[in-house]
Amino acid sequence: MVLRRGCYKKEDPEEALTRTCEGEKFAAVARTSPIPLRTLFKKSKELQTTGSIEGERRGPKPALSPEQEADIVAWVAGMQRVGFPVGPARVLDRANKIYAKLHGATTRAGTPFHPLTKGWYGRF
Repeated sequence: MVLRRGCYKKEDPEEALTRTCEGEKFAAVARTSPIPLRTLFKKSKELQTTGSIEGERRGPKPALSPEQEADIVAWVAGMQRVGFPVGPARVLDRANKIYAKLHGATTRAGTPFHPLTKGWYGRF
């Protein structure tokens, strides 16, 4: 049986955790709510350790922070305003310069620097 990930609203885990805090068993809450039992356990532990149940973004960390991407957007807009439109190659070149200054010639694992590609540009 295949279960879909995240088929519940953001408020559902909070409601389910309040029910467990009131003394209801985790298994009973999982049967009567859309939250899986393992997720209830995980969110309960997260609530106890951090004080909140905010989930993090899935996947690898973004190459550039939102502020750095906003700076690139402002640079592109500024170049267009003065009559020098910027193509994807120049945007990638600028982003790679920022990325190289952040991460140096090698990454944290000691592997060589991998430049940002047109895949990054498409998601940018």
